[in-house]
Amino acid sequence: MADLVKRGEENRLDKGFSIVAYTLAVLLGLFQIYTALFGVLPAVYQRAAHWGIIGNFIFLLPLCKPEGRRFPGVLINIMGILCTTVATVYIYQNYDLIITRLGAPVPADIYLGIILTVAVLAAAYQTLGWPLPTLSLLFLLYAFAGPYLPGLLGHRGYNLERLSSFLYLGTEGIFGPAMNVAATYIFLFILLGVFLEHSGAGQFFVDLAFAVSGRIAGGPAQA
Repeated sequence: MADLVKRGEENRLDKGFSIVAYTLAVLLGLFQIYTALFGVLPAVYQRAAHWGIIGNFIFLLPLCKPEGRRFPGVLINIMGILCTTVATVYIYQNYDLIITRLGAPVPADIYLGIILTVAVLAAAYQTLGWPLPTLSLLFLLYAFAGPYLPGLLGHRGYNLERLSSFLYLGTEGIFGPAMNVAATYIFLFILLGVFLEHSGAGQFFVDLAFAVSGRIAGGPAQA
């Protein structure tokens, strides 16, 4: 009896988390379509919104299954959701002030920059495994280790305050060109591909190409 009750609770949790994840996915799709039709938001707002939704989705997805709600994974995912949400909302609420104090970040800017950096690394691990986060950590360490490196590898180094604000507050770090391309172009192509696949339109175009060129020498290869 206890097992049945536990299984029922797990099923309800599965359904609840799945609904939230589905809602986030739909929201992201609508956001991308809206900005594609009516113009993108200012750079940081567009990129922060894109990351905020996708980051929450990445950390929420494992919670849709019982094995993803086991310790310590459940704690990491919940913390990832909180960190992503807080850092994104802070950008939206305070960016006008942030612009006026560029070069002189306040403690909240620095701490949230560290928090968001850790969340991005954790999200990269969730989706791609260790290689990309490890490479990113090596580059972060290089920023600190510059004064201690010989020859051409050496540089004057970055302190934590400067590195954190660079990664978080500007348009050259986390919300840099890569995020810009993802938030404006790549996702739309992915969305189009998924739509064509699930609507059957993709297969229709393939069949049409074969029908037009199938009888020609080399036609199937050209199709």
